[in-house]
Amino acid sequence: MFGRRQWYSNVFPSKRAQQRKRAVLHRMTDRRHCFKPLPWLDAELNRHRRGWANYFGFGVPRRAFNQLNRYVLHRLWQHLHRRSQRRFGPPEGISEHEHLTKLGLLLL
Repeated sequence: MFGRRQWYSNVFPSKRAQQRKRAVLHRMTDRRHCFKPLPWLDAELNRHRRGWANYFGFGVPRRAFNQLNRYVLHRLWQHLHRRSQRRFGPPEGISEHEHLTKLGLLLL
């Protein structure tokens, strides 16, 4: 890289590893699991994502982590809409992102 006099390793997750992780997260937030309370689901998701982040956190995987964060936020929002018989929305003045992090979701 320009401007650096030392080498560094640029390790990031492959496309296949990202697809497999998204498939696991998709199964965890599937329609069959809409009965799970959100704190349980958040704890389960956080455990899986923290392990994945520790494994791939050696390099500079920021782009992959951001894509995974967006995917998880989207899936959890769908999960909350499925659970509710009425339209679900965050409290007044709070964004969806902030609401889910206050409920216990860990972002990478």
